[in-house]
Parts: sequence; structure tokens; C-alpha cells
Amino acid sequence: MKIVSSKIENVLPKSHIQILNAAVELSQDINTDLYLVGGCVRDIMLGVSEGNFDIDLAGSDIDRDFADRLAGKLKGKVKSSSLFGTHKLSVPVGYQTNIEIDLALCRSETYKTPGSLPDVSPGDLFQDLLRRDFSVSAMCIVLRSPEDQDWQWGQLIDPHSGYKDLKNEELRILHKNSFVDDPTRMFRLLRYSGRLGFAIEEETKKLFESSMNWVSVISGERIRHELEKIFEERDIGVILSNCVMTGLLPAFLTQIDCKHLIKFKELEYSGDFKNNTAEFWFGIVGMNANKTEVEYLSKTLNLNSKQREVIRDLNSLNKQLQKHSAQLVSEDPKRSDIYKFLMKYNVIAIQVCAATTSDMSIKIILEMYLSSLMNSHTELSGDDLISLGVRKGPKVGELLNNLLYAKLDGQLPSIDSEMDYIKNYLRNN
Repeated sequence: MKIVSSKIENVLPKSHIQILNAAVELSQDINTDLYLVGGCVRDIMLGVSEGNFDIDLAGSDIDRDFADRLAGKLKGKVKSSSLFGTHKLSVPVGYQTNIEIDLALCRSETYKTPGSLPDVSPGDLFQDLLRRDFSVSAMCIVLRSPEDQDWQWGQLIDPHSGYKDLKNEELRILHKNSFVDDPTRMFRLLRYSGRLGFAIEEETKKLFESSMNWVSVISGERIRHELEKIFEERDIGVILSNCVMTGLLPAFLTQIDCKHLIKFKELEYSGDFKNNTAEFWFGIVGMNANKTEVEYLSKTLNLNSKQREVIRDLNSLNKQLQKHSAQLVSEDPKRSDIYKFLMKYNVIAIQVCAATTSDMSIKIILEMYLSSLMNSHTELSGDDLISLGVRKGPKVGELLNNLLYAKLDGQLPSIDSEMDYIKNYLRNN
């Protein structure tokens, strides 16, 4: 018997302990068992404390009523419920800070065909742990014992030797058909290996290699979801590179060349567009694609409109840079010309190009646009121009553009100089 209550107290923030206590109180009220499960347990056993990581709970009688009552106790809300008996809560833990709690009914899963979504039915704790991806995620910590067991609060339940694998820093699947049942597990294997720095257990590695062709039966939407999860990791470039070198990504994206991703192994997303990491990395994936391949990539992965726009604009921008690079990197390029050339492109596409180009002159131009030019604006507004005597209509926008271009080129350093420009225009027109 392994009791890990001290690990819970050492790793979890006080706010998370309070959430667990509230969940235990509720489980006592309705007389049900309750467990801490999944990646949260893995991180507790590793001693990983990285702020407000999410909480995963499972039990034999968790339903929507349990979710509603727990959300009420914690002054949170139920964000969603699924047909699989899962509920996602958002709970405040500090000023403008929320964490997510995943609640799930203990269940078993069976797969009718490779790659299909599972048939789900209520099950016991051991069936629930058996459906997990890897042994290190198939442990749980008892929060309230079922009546037919004499388990203690904080007891580790580890039927698949996950803690041993955790100490050996190995990832191991639970049964030989794991990758065939759900080929998306192959992406998760590489993602967790990259995140944790764990090796892949030898038999798991052999099954990974022999099961790779099954990835083709998965829908593009599910693969896109797995890629988006990779794009949330710290070492995105390393994980993507491994997806290519193992042959996993090429096995799915059969009509485009992904080898270029290997050379961006050390690339980091360092822009100010924190909500656009997925768009940035999908741009990296499709950066060398021609028009036909762009459409293939967009349709195969069922990309959303923003993701498609980035790849299309990147395709167009690369072509135009090849045509006009000499003009853009001349000895003294006008800042207004750089602005006019780039303003029509999606800013994430420009950022991808700046991050990946090997031409330092082009890189400097693109970074100049991203850091200063694209946020430039005139001191005068359209209303100001109208109050000075410019008639309402298209001419207002045209004059604002002319003011901006002149300002970018250093000709209009102040609001007074902008006003003089407009007054001079009005005198002559």
C-alpha cells in the first residue's frame, strides 16, 4: 500500500486542496467513491508544481447533478457535459484566475473498428484505468473509498505499474491493440515524450512502428486536434520534428512534404500573438506548400478560416518576396513602401516568414514591420479631417493614407505638420 497524501499537500496549491475537500464532502453526501485521476496524478507523483494545473476527478456516481452541485459549492460553473459522462467545470481560484475541473463517471470503452470513437458504458475503477493511454496516466489517488474496499484517503491505486514506469522515465501502452483502437495515441505518445523527456518502452516502440498505417483511418479533425495540443506544449519544434522523423505525420499528410519541420526543431514561438500559436505553427507546417497542397492541407485537417488564411497568405507572401526582394532590401527602402507591400498580408503569415527566412535582409524588413510599422497611425483622425474642411467620402480615407505614408517616411513628425499638410491640400483643391 502506498499512501501519497503528503505529495498531494506538497505539490497542490492551497486552492486546489480546498477544491478536493469540497468534492470529498459532496461525495460523502451522496455516498459515492471519488478518485483523483489522469495527468494530475502523474504530475503529483513527479512532484511537478506549475501553478494552476487542472484537476481530473472520477467516481462511480458522478453525473450532471454532481457537477452542478460541486460548481455551486465552488462558485464556479459547468462549462460542458458530454455523452461520455464527462463534465467540465470552470472554478475561480484567485483574482481573475480560473482552473478547469474534469469530472467523469468511471467507465469502460470498447472499439468496434480501428480508429472509431469508443462505445462507452459505466464501469468500475479498474475498467476506467484500463482505458487510459499509458501506464503513467493509469494511476489514481483515492479521495473517498468505495464501500467494498478498505482504501485510505491519499492511497495510490496503480494496477498497471505506472509508478515504476514513472521512476524509469518510460512511456508504455497498456495493451497491444492500444494504437490500433485509437491511433491518435501515437501523437500523444510523442507529445508526452517531448514534454516529460521520457523514453518510449521497447515493446511500445515496436507497436508504434507496426501500427503507423492505422493513422490514415482517423478523421482530419481529430488529427488537427492532436496537433493543436502539440502547439500548446513548450518544446513544439522538438515534438513536431519527432512526428516527422518517426514517419507519423507523413503517414497522415501523404500529399505534402513535411521534412522541412525537422530543421525548425529549435524554433520557438516568441511573438506577441499569444492566442495565435496554432495559426503560427500550421503556417510552419504549410509554409512550402503550393496552391494545390494548401487546399489539400486545409481540407484534410479541416482547418478553420483563420488557419487557412495564414497558410494562403504565407504562400502568396513567399512568392511576392521572391519577385520584389531586390526592391525591398535596396540601400534605402522607403518605410512607406515596406508598409504598403506588407499591410495586405495576415500578420501571423508575416511572423512565420520572419521566423523562418534564411535571408537576413528580408528578416530585418519583416521584423521592422512587425515591431513598429504595422502599428503606426496618424495623429489626425477622419473626424479631424472633416472638421478641417475635407468632405465626407472616400477622399478622407485616401488623405489619411497619404498622411500615414508621409509620416512613415519622416516627412510629418507632429500633429501640426499633419494639419499643415491637410490645409495645403484644401488650398490647392
